[in-house]
Amino acid sequence: MPMDIKICGLKTEEAVRAAIAGGATHVGFIFFAKSPRHVDVETAARLAALARSPGSRLPLDGGGR
Repeated sequence: MPMDIKICGLKTEEAVRAAIAGGATHVGFIFFAKSPRHVDVETAARLAALARSPGSRLPLDGGGR
């Protein structure tokens, strides 16, 4: 049975690439403004596009907290 691995709270392109390279099956972004891992909508859209690039096929989760 395959294992699901979610990395949440990503803020940079480097972090998204590292998560993908490390075998993450899911990535997530934090939109709660008081979180130190918070990203704005524009940054999340850019990172989501990177995560959706050919070959990654990662589901995305926009958790709030």
